[in-house]
Amino acid sequence: FGRPMLQWMGTPADVIDKASLYLMIIFIGMPSNMAYNFGSAILRAMGDSKRPMLFLMVTCILNVVLDLLFVAVLHMGVAGAALATVLSQMISAVLPIVVLLRQKEDRLELRKLRIERSLLGRILRIGIPAGLQFVTFDFSNILIQSGINSFGDITMAAWTAHGKTDALTWMVTGAFGVSITTFVGQNFGAQKYSRIRKGTW
Repeated sequence: FGRPMLQWMGTPADVIDKASLYLMIIFIGMPSNMAYNFGSAILRAMGDSKRPMLFLMVTCILNVVLDLLFVAVLHMGVAGAALATVLSQMISAVLPIVVLLRQKEDRLELRKLRIERSLLGRILRIGIPAGLQFVTFDFSNILIQSGINSFGDITMAAWTAHGKTDALTWMVTGAFGVSITTFVGQNFGAQKYSRIRKGTW
């Protein structure tokens, strides 16, 4: 559905082929992104927030290096930029899983992985509203992008550059959100409700 969505957003004809190709490749990396988020969330819940950050730093640097290799050296264009991102995401997914598999205590055992229906229901009750919140935010961005697209590719490039810098402010608030969520989750699980009130305050 990538190309129809881009058409609906009014993407200019001279960039729609490249944008569609970029989307198709980027979507391949979505499961890796999800696996990284799962693995790093487990590590944070166990009190380890440093390694997920290090993994992300390493893969961000790798992404830049691969971008330069694929785009500047191998001249792969948009496909190269997307492929660099996907490969970096795949490596970022593997790193926390390897750490969890090698833990001495609370080690991840792949053969024991299964869906716990009782827990799944509780997770979905929290996860679906949170997911809808992000979808609503992104949907509004799609509407804004549709308006920006009508001004042509130069304005689109400027808006994209703005989005990258604007993301820095969102990262700060997002980091606080992850920290508070982890802290509250740990204490809620341990039934130490007074610490939740004290800590969040």
